[in-house]
Amino acid sequence: MEYVRIDTTQNVAIDYEIASLGERILAYLIDFLVFVAYGIAWFTIILGIKEYIWFADALVWIVLLPLFFYDLLCEVVMNGQSFGKKIIKIKVVKLDGSQPTFGSYLIRWLMRLIEGGTFCYGGVAMIVYLINGKGQRLGDIAAGTTVIKLKPRVALTEVTNTHQFHENYTPVYKEASSLSDRDAAIIKELLTASIRERNSDMLQAVSIKVQGILRIATVEDHEKFLRTVLKDFTYYTQGE
Repeated sequence: MEYVRIDTTQNVAIDYEIASLGERILAYLIDFLVFVAYGIAWFTIILGIKEYIWFADALVWIVLLPLFFYDLLCEVVMNGQSFGKKIIKIKVVKLDGSQPTFGSYLIRWLMRLIEGGTFCYGGVAMIVYLINGKGQRLGDIAAGTTVIKLKPRVALTEVTNTHQFHENYTPVYKEASSLSDRDAAIIKELLTASIRERNSDMLQAVSIKVQGILRIATVEDHEKFLRTVLKDFTYYTQGE
């Protein structure tokens, strides 16, 4: 598996698993099926009404226009995903941790026209992806983006070991019940990354951030604190 390190807006580096070439190709094939379905549907409609409207030929070009801008429109409207990417659960992100802008998506789309249309129908994109090491094609390099997996690498229970509770277990931090599933997932991700990378600075930064959010007094064992918070969160959300 290949990972790319992205700095979050909280100035904490997280390793994300890069979408594989196979996943990106599969997403592309799904998008191609969307193309085909869209084209067949409109072709059928236009054939049915061609005798009744004088601008049928012009209508063909009008309805095909969204296909030309398909990738750009999808990534802008669907926050870095197309229908294919959404099904495969991969997403376009910025390497600097910021939210991709319209300009980022536009650059990727413009470069896709060059990569796919002029140079070997995507062959150059594949070669660049394989040698780049960050899951980037030319468009990603130009836009400062990459494509990552959205599937969690580690289940919450794998980090907290809370899939079973002892009958006499008593939560330590009742404040953990105020966390959302997303909050817990982010804490889990950061905890996992800091342990894997043996990054004590990251661990401390995450711990201090969570302490501030939950308004908990300063703790000394940051790893134990975060594990306990996740365990208590699971206790409150899943029940005893």
